Amino acid sequence: MSIPIVSDILHFFANLKIKTKLLGAYTLISVLAIFLGGAVIYHQVRITIEANIESELTNATAAIQNMVRTAAATSIKNHLRAIAEKNKEIVTNIYADFLKGLMTEEEAKLLCRKILFSQSIGKTGYIFCVTSSGIATEHPNPGVVGKNFLNRQFVKKMIEMKTGYLEYDWKNPEDVALKPKAMYISYFKPWDWVIAASSYREEFAELINISDFRKSILSLTFGKSGYTYIKDSLGNLIVHPFMTGNYFDAKDKYGEYFVRKICRLKNGKAVYTWKNPGETIERDKMVIFKYIPEYDWIVASTTYLDEIFAPLNTVRNIVFTIILLICVFVFCTSLWINAGVIRPLQNFMKQFALGASGDFNIRMPVKSTDEIGQLADYFNRFMDTLNNYATNLHLEMNQHKMTAQALRSSEEKYRTILERMEEGYFEVDLSGSFSFCNHAMVRMLGKKEDEIMGTRIYNCMNLKNCQALEKIFTIVRQSGKAKQLSDLELIRSDCTLCTVEASVSLRKSSDNTPKGFSGVLRDISERKKNEKALRLSEEMFSKAFRSSPSAMFIAALKDSRIINVNDRFLAVTGHSLFELIGKELSGNHFFYHSMDWKKMMASLSEKALIKNREITFLTAAGEKRTGMISMEQIFLWGESCILGAIEDMTDSRRLEREILIISERERQKLAMELHDDLCPQLIGIEVMTKMLQQRLHGNKGDGCLDNEADRAGKIRSLILDSIEKTRRMSRGLSPVNLTELGFDASLEELATYVREVFNISCTLCYDVSPPFEDITIATHAYYIVHEAVHNAVKHARAKNIYISLTNEDETARLEVRDDGMGFKTSAVFRGMGMQIMRYRAGRIGAVLDVKAAPNGGTIVGLTLEIDVSTGV
Repeated sequence: MSIPIVSDILHFFANLKIKTKLLGAYTLISVLAIFLGGAVIYHQVRITIEANIESELTNATAAIQNMVRTAAATSIKNHLRAIAEKNKEIVTNIYADFLKGLMTEEEAKLLCRKILFSQSIGKTGYIFCVTSSGIATEHPNPGVVGKNFLNRQFVKKMIEMKTGYLEYDWKNPEDVALKPKAMYISYFKPWDWVIAASSYREEFAELINISDFRKSILSLTFGKSGYTYIKDSLGNLIVHPFMTGNYFDAKDKYGEYFVRKICRLKNGKAVYTWKNPGETIERDKMVIFKYIPEYDWIVASTTYLDEIFAPLNTVRNIVFTIILLICVFVFCTSLWINAGVIRPLQNFMKQFALGASGDFNIRMPVKSTDEIGQLADYFNRFMDTLNNYATNLHLEMNQHKMTAQALRSSEEKYRTILERMEEGYFEVDLSGSFSFCNHAMVRMLGKKEDEIMGTRIYNCMNLKNCQALEKIFTIVRQSGKAKQLSDLELIRSDCTLCTVEASVSLRKSSDNTPKGFSGVLRDISERKKNEKALRLSEEMFSKAFRSSPSAMFIAALKDSRIINVNDRFLAVTGHSLFELIGKELSGNHFFYHSMDWKKMMASLSEKALIKNREITFLTAAGEKRTGMISMEQIFLWGESCILGAIEDMTDSRRLEREILIISERERQKLAMELHDDLCPQLIGIEVMTKMLQQRLHGNKGDGCLDNEADRAGKIRSLILDSIEKTRRMSRGLSPVNLTELGFDASLEELATYVREVFNISCTLCYDVSPPFEDITIATHAYYIVHEAVHNAVKHARAKNIYISLTNEDETARLEVRDDGMGFKTSAVFRGMGMQIMRYRAGRIGAVLDVKAAPNGGTIVGLTLEIDVSTGV
């Protein structure tokens, strides 16, 4: 039944006129096309609006994320820069102290190391130093110190920059994965230190100042009530236009914990219902959010859906209105369409011709959804595609131009660096022929650049160095890794040798095949000369130390530990090398007086030099001997040491003592002969002369005899003077008997003698009673005073002489001061008397000093440490 009806309907339409068919078809097609087109437009507009707003929210979220990271990067950079530059300032100040001589260079570096490693940056950050060759000179981890990290890209960047900010990824041994890290570097040239302050970026969240970007974030709006905000993964609001606090447990009207979902996902899109303050109902809302892991922040942009799709209502109304109008005017328009089929085709041909000429901006107006309209739509899409392709092509061409410009700029900078660097740089092909070299390389070879280019590098060295370089080239080519070569010798144009250190790398072509080698050469000729001179100096010092006729030793300053001794020291002391090395000199029972070493160390710390100080030491057999020691501070093997020399003066002192005893004995003998032999004879002659004079005066009246009596009186006066001078000479040769009179009485007698004989004021003052109990010390001290007083009388022409003896802190000070004409420094120590005075002072362990008095004259001082209880 249904089949005949369908057949009848089809037959009815088949019998309709073409005009009716076209009209009906156009009407139906037009209505359907408009309706479907409206629906498509509505749907497309909805998708477009949703995509645009989502894109806007995404872009806004990304902008905020970049804003936060930029603010964080700025804060981190400033913080690390302050640390790096402050530590460079500290190192500079310590280096200045080293230049002033306040400390050694090793002590300066040790102090710098202690200060640098005492600081921490964040939780795991630290400060370290590398050299320009990539070697870690200072690092908190001792296992890293001394290693070369030039193979790390960020280390190369550090060496290139010397000063600046750098970001890179790094993983500590205890970390699971790479994490972003930041550092600021500063260069200290005197020690070739690149000082780096480094830490993970995530540890600097507290440095971010939210107020720097709060206003910018809150100024972003979407639609009527859309906004952006920031919260952390626990739901705490950090930046929000009108809300604060924690909303981790917030729910929408469907009971969904949308905040928890956002915190869990961290990145993405979500839709939920929400009601702003002052609103009565909840509306659907869309949010785009991104996560910043460094600070555990979630940046979100949100707006209401009904505000997004508000334009769709207008679009829908417009579509329905158009459909109604089309239905009213379909008849007229269908006639016009029937008449205008050919004309649009002609327009298409014209537009295609314009498009073929290169004008991709032409478009066909879409006036319907029929074949003509579809063709126009296809044409427009095709032209859109061509236009996009053309635009992209222009962009790519511009990008290529910019890239080429940047490449040229980079190459220019690269060339500038190569030309200005002090090290020689070269590039050779696989056969060793030069293809490039910088100015430093030209200077190093002493040739012109055009003389070098094209020649082989092997022509600049002898056979041995050629083989060494060729071996390095082979290793680098096989391994692909850079290699170092030390002590490579180049032959300059003037036939002189240039010693260099070389670093050779492999050069590859665009298809990753080897095409040659590049290298950096550092001239170390001067350093080699210095090292040779240093070795020669050390060899000369070693030979001089070993062959010295003096007993020499080297000991550590801090603990007097013996480091080395020469053969003469072993011969003098009788010890073996095994008994001395590593033992303390002060604790080896070497010094007879245990306080001698402490006194010498105190003096050495003040003056850094001790010269010709007499000591008493013990040999291995326990024999007591006398020596003259000289010591000086030196720096050897990385520590402060003492270089000492001892002259064995035992035999010399024994001989001097015997000579002095013999001299004293002969002096006393001569004094006794003058006093006991010559004086009595002169007295007898004087008596006989007196008697002769009396007899001559008894014959009065004879003028001739009176004259002879006067002559006899004169002879008697001369004899009396001779007797007095003989007594003085006897007393001068043997002034006192200290055993009988004592030291103080002897000085009193000496003062009285000076006053009476020379008519010079001589004053004695002392506060030590008794001054000396030991007769040997008293004898030597007396003769020193005796010689000083007679020097003041005979040479200084003094009018007043003061003798004083004081005691302070168990130190006796014997001083002779005069107001004479002083002395010449160049001649005062050359006289025999002064040498004997110094010898006597040395015999009793005293210090003799001679100096000019402030108001004129001379002061002769004798300082002796004594035990008041014993007088020694």
